[in-house]
Amino acid sequence: MSKPFRLSHTFQVARPTLWAVYTQPEHLSKWFAPQGFTMPAYDMEFRVGGRFLHAMQALDGTQMWGKWEFLGIDAPQRLSIIQGFSDAQGGLSRHPLSPTWPLRTMATTTLTEEGAGSSALHLEWLPFEATPEEIATFDAGHESMAQGWGGTFKQLESYLATLA
Repeated sequence: MSKPFRLSHTFQVARPTLWAVYTQPEHLSKWFAPQGFTMPAYDMEFRVGGRFLHAMQALDGTQMWGKWEFLGIDAPQRLSIIQGFSDAQGGLSRHPLSPTWPLRTMATTTLTEEGAGSSALHLEWLPFEATPEEIATFDAGHESMAQGWGGTFKQLESYLATLA
C-alpha cells in the first residue's frame, strides 16, 4: 500500500476562478507544465469518461505527452483523474526519465473556500493498479514531487496575477 502524496496551497482568488484555471485547457496551457516547459498542444473532453491529452515541451524542443482520464467532476470543488504519460495519440507510455514510475496514478484535487477571495487547492495522489516496484518508486519520489508542484504553483500564481 502506497503512502498518499498530499499537498495544499492557498491562492488569492475565489474558488470559481481557481476551478476555471484548473479545468479549462486554455488556462492550463498557460501554467500547467514543469518550469521551463510550455504546453504547445492539447485536447480536452471535459466530462466523466473524457480525457485531457497534452504535450509538454522543453526549451530544446523535446516533448513529453500526458493524459488525464476524468473519473469524477464536482464543480467547483472536486476533480478526480487517472493520469499517466502517453504518446501523442493518447496511448499509455512510461515516464521518460523513470522507467519504474507507475504507468498510471490517481489524483483527487479538492478546492475549498478560505474566505475573503482566497481558496485552497488540496491534492492527493496515489499509484493506480501499480506493481510493488512502481509503488516504491512513487513513495520515494514524494520530496521531488513536492518541489515540482511548488514550482508549478508559482507558475499558477503568476498566471492568476495576469487575470486580475
